Amino acid sequence: MQMKNTFKEIIFLFIFIFNLLVILGFTTSSETINCGEEIIISGDIMDKSVEGENPISPSEKFETKEYSLLASYEYDINEDKIQETIALYTSAKKDSNGEILWDDGQKWVLVVQEEDKDYELYNNYLQLGTINFAVFTAEDGFHITIVEDAVISPTVVDYIFNKEESSFIPSIYSDSLKNVNTLYISKRY
Repeated sequence: MQMKNTFKEIIFLFIFIFNLLVILGFTTSSETINCGEEIIISGDIMDKSVEGENPISPSEKFETKEYSLLASYEYDINEDKIQETIALYTSAKKDSNGEILWDDGQKWVLVVQEEDKDYELYNNYLQLGTINFAVFTAEDGFHITIVEDAVISPTVVDYIFNKEESSFIPSIYSDSLKNVNTLYISKRY
């Protein structure tokens, strides 16, 4: 089961990278961050808690006019030669300078947008936390992984695209530490 351990290690690495990006403020802009390096670390880091629950099929277009776009990435997920857009939105509004007006909590939405339909992967209110996402391919297919980084305990959800069913299969991972109260995270210098 070397592949499962490698996948768990990649998820752990995403949590670490996303925490750094949040600290540095990358989640408050529409910038796309690309990372082309393959990173391999060792150790059994994460425990899978739920796999394959409730596949997410496409539905009607998600109405975005009440939301602020935080980040997006384009990729031909279903290999139909048309790029889909993976977009992260928040209910927090922007000021006249385009800065996000964060509150203690807001709604977060991650959606895969096609021309005439959308996949609503994540749509939740999160108190004292952020959502970040990563897009990657692996031996088992196309992945969109989110990190729900809350003060109490982070959660990682990996969505694998099932081309035959035209759906995303979620797998929920939880950090091995439960009920963590984050006290301080330093900035990168």
